[in-house]
Amino acid sequence: MEYLKYPALVAAMFIMAGSCSEEQKSDSPVHVMETFVLESYSGAEVSGSVECAGDWHLNNYVQWCSASPLSGNAGTATVNLTAISSNDDLKERVGTFSIVSDFGEDVYYVVQKGAPGVVLLDEEVVLLADRQELKVPLEGNIPITEDMVVSTPDWIVPCGLSVSDSTILEDGVTASDYVTTEILFDVESNVGEERSGEIVLSILDQEYTVRVVQIMPVVVDSDRQFYRNSAIIRFTGVYCGFCPWMSEGVELAKERMPDRLVSINFHAQSYSNPDYGLVCEESRDMEDFYGVNSYPYANFNNIAQIQNAAAEVLSGVITDLATEAIEHYPSKTGIMAVSECSDDGDISINAVVATKESLDYSVVVWILEDGLEYPQNGASDDYVHNYVVRGSLSENYISGDPLPESSGGLSVMHINGKLPSSVSNRQNAYAVIATMYPGGPETQTVPLAQYGDYGYVIDNVVVCPLDGTVELRYE
Repeated sequence: MEYLKYPALVAAMFIMAGSCSEEQKSDSPVHVMETFVLESYSGAEVSGSVECAGDWHLNNYVQWCSASPLSGNAGTATVNLTAISSNDDLKERVGTFSIVSDFGEDVYYVVQKGAPGVVLLDEEVVLLADRQELKVPLEGNIPITEDMVVSTPDWIVPCGLSVSDSTILEDGVTASDYVTTEILFDVESNVGEERSGEIVLSILDQEYTVRVVQIMPVVVDSDRQFYRNSAIIRFTGVYCGFCPWMSEGVELAKERMPDRLVSINFHAQSYSNPDYGLVCEESRDMEDFYGVNSYPYANFNNIAQIQNAAAEVLSGVITDLATEAIEHYPSKTGIMAVSECSDDGDISINAVVATKESLDYSVVVWILEDGLEYPQNGASDDYVHNYVVRGSLSENYISGDPLPESSGGLSVMHINGKLPSSVSNRQNAYAVIATMYPGGPETQTVPLAQYGDYGYVIDNVVVCPLDGTVELRYE
């Protein structure tokens, strides 16, 4: 059996604060009293004394804890609390019970400690080539010490700890054991090729591994303009008879401006055959964001809607918008990336984003697939659907995930996830990486485009093979 911490002090507090009086009955019928602490996460018990001037009964509001006795007479009584289920969470759980008499209600808190353990927040980190401090964060209720670091690469050296302040639990008194600890490492500068290694930690006889990748030095030519690609976000469907017209116009524009335009096609649920599997789960949210109410629909760089038209006319609108982007919306970001996809479909992308201005940039990553043959109204039964969105690797696939803070105009971002199960041929699948920043259209030079403020401007976009690289490009 486990007991309250500091029993003598607690007993004194119980005598002073736990007894009822006529004055308390009339002036303050409800009193918040002491906290009972169950020190173990499993099978814990705790007892404490209470005093009351009159006969009393106990109201137990804690489902995971039993209390006895449930009633008593005036005077001193011992209350016994027993956990009836284990607390498998790392954080404490908190509940209350009360002692009620004719003289008022005394409320007591019950705290049960969490199961011993920690959570490693980052299992893989990607670093720039500069010398820097690496922080490996863990959350849990186990005190972390430097000797828990078992091994590191020779270019990574442990250099200290940083522990967050403990939070106070609901009782307003008890400090939580659950804290965030950062193990600090000094990482040497990398002057050669990309390198990687593992930091191994041993905590409670369990090993935790952090894979560290440090990229090769990246030199950004600040005097040159980043190469400007533009995104065409389309909404289509196999039952849409006019959608092939728009596709022809987009392809014609790509022929006229090669290597400038990246297509991203969402298939609408209401215009697609579910048996074909062309609709991704993000389609509905994307339709709602753009306000799509008819098909086909296309948006250019999140600044202008493109109306459907004959291929020649539509191609002209798109090429004019692409020219406008180069001249009036030059890229503030340059993107380079290295991607790997395992046989099990685990995708790992290390992206480095070079920036010219300090803005709140974000990054979104889509997985697309080409070469899907399905019937298409307005075309043929063996129509080839390309640029089909299969899913996203970003948590926020509308406005993008925040780009980490830059160092010398460079930010590194590690993106991982699973290859969407809808991909039928991974050889035809690839990633599209786009950078965005808050804003709207500032220049409007294309008469047939319907400009609008969508909250975020697509600044640049690149196509990255699932097993391949994208190099930083300039105009």
